[in-house]
Amino acid sequence: MPARAKQWPLSIYLLKQEFTEADKVVRLGRGAKSVVIGRGQGTMGTVFYRPSPSRPPRWVAFFGPHLESKRILCSGVAAVLIAEAADRLFALTFGTGRYLLNPGSFQEGFGLRATLNSVSPDSIRTIDRKTLDATGRHSREQASRNIPIIEFGLDIDKDILCAVTGPPEDSSLGTRITGADALSVIAEVDLEHLRPLLKAYLTQYEKLTYRDRFPWVDNIREIGDARLCHQLDAELEERIRTRDLERTWMAVPDLLDWSDVAGFTYSTAKASVPMDDIGFESYLNYVRDPAHVDLARLHRHRVYSIDAGTGEPKSEWPVYKCIYAELDRAERTYLLNGGRWYEVARGYVREVDASVGRIPASQSLALPDFTDRNEVDYNRRVSKRDPVAYALMDQKMIQYGGGVSRIEFCDLYTRIKQIVHVKRYGGSGTLSHLFAQGRVSSTLFLNDPLFRTAVNKLLPGTHKLRSPGGPVKTSEYEVAYVIASKASGPLVLPFFSRVTLRSAATELRNMGYRVTLNKVQCA
Repeated sequence: MPARAKQWPLSIYLLKQEFTEADKVVRLGRGAKSVVIGRGQGTMGTVFYRPSPSRPPRWVAFFGPHLESKRILCSGVAAVLIAEAADRLFALTFGTGRYLLNPGSFQEGFGLRATLNSVSPDSIRTIDRKTLDATGRHSREQASRNIPIIEFGLDIDKDILCAVTGPPEDSSLGTRITGADALSVIAEVDLEHLRPLLKAYLTQYEKLTYRDRFPWVDNIREIGDARLCHQLDAELEERIRTRDLERTWMAVPDLLDWSDVAGFTYSTAKASVPMDDIGFESYLNYVRDPAHVDLARLHRHRVYSIDAGTGEPKSEWPVYKCIYAELDRAERTYLLNGGRWYEVARGYVREVDASVGRIPASQSLALPDFTDRNEVDYNRRVSKRDPVAYALMDQKMIQYGGGVSRIEFCDLYTRIKQIVHVKRYGGSGTLSHLFAQGRVSSTLFLNDPLFRTAVNKLLPGTHKLRSPGGPVKTSEYEVAYVIASKASGPLVLPFFSRVTLRSAATELRNMGYRVTLNKVQCA
């Protein structure tokens, strides 16, 4: 009986079809060497490697003279095997060999797709996700045993699945398999049988069964291909130069306390007069000649928020990070948000837009134009103008969860039970925070009598709840989102904000609330 092959951990990249020569894929650099594995028709591939010189580990310096650094040395080797199977090239990396590969040479998402086609959705051990909310969180969750992926609590509207680990249903593929851009496996294999295994992984990647098991995976993905990002950036430059800005605009990417902001500038010069907000009209006036706008300038030029108290710059962002853009190509939509490009399935865009389009404007909410310096002043003015209708709740925080969390119920509350949340137009994170705030506070209002009692204590006598400790009839309440925008015409939200709004509106309606989306005009 032949001896079983040893188990090896392998990290496998599928190279793009246009890369047909190994030395075009690998960044050789000084000191790099190569060895052809096998001979003639039995050639397996070429190993490229680059040793690093022996040196003391960084931590040795912590001990100062107590350890002789010359006697504690370590070195490493970066290696990559370029091998062919089924008329495609693969790169197997060892040590830090990943960094020998040229960016953009490998197929993004190869490992994730191959894994999703190989594992059962009911037997997942680990997931990596990026949550597209106000904070843009990256997280990894590991279960103590293999569980259904649904138990990880993925929100298919907001979570991008970045990696998955689980046992493959076909044990010949390995004992454990992890997929992201690379396919990481632990498999019994030797050089002689490597090519059939690579072919099997390619077969798994090319299957479409994952669309039945994980139909939402293709909705959104972050683009890591530098070449594609460069092409999209070039198209963005051309839009700006020709002032084709219908689906391209600027907004501050982070949450701000507008009461502390005197305005914005593109320069720290003393003569710069703060603007109420940023936009392409003001930026191109600052540049003077749009024909000179290029990617380098968009990264180099800054947006500064000016402190209302000191008149000095408080926060700053590259102009590029303040740009939101939507580009269409074939059946995909590409989004620039927070300085990163994303690819979104066109059908998913249409689905989200249809859902958001069904959210009505309020029929009874009568709010004035936004002519104030910030939201605090606006909310105060609205409540003073008509105190019979509007109760001011802005900045009235409720301690919740043993005093750990402080939650604002809403900005304005009306006698006809409208829970109003007001936000000046901003980037995707800003608006996503608005929609999440409405969802969280309304959930607590429904489920927690103590929270309702705390809300009631802050309401004036004209707006008190009749029975804060009793059940809530949510059909009597309207959660009204109000966005102040300088843009003329209908309100247009960044795509990720639309995604968050759809999710929040769905949850609120499932609880029985009415949900409205309203625009007020900024002066």
